[in-house]
Amino acid sequence: MRAAFEVFGDAFTPKTIKTHLKGLKGTGRTLGKVRDLDVFMEKAQAYLETLPPERGAELGPLLESWRGERETARTKM
Repeated sequence: MRAAFEVFGDAFTPKTIKTHLKGLKGTGRTLGKVRDLDVFMEKAQAYLETLPPERGAELGPLLESWRGERETARTKM
């Protein structure tokens, strides 16, 4: 939505955009931690798939930590 306002911003009054951007920033802050951890885990999983099977467990502790952080952030969300 924020990107759409950047592209189509001239079609709206500044007051309209400001009102909506305030809400979108709050939503972004609320969703941000969960979204960031989802992206980290997805990229780590893709990287794991490139490793030989015997090395796959090396990222296990990191992924477990991220899963715990994500669940905590999701509960707060």
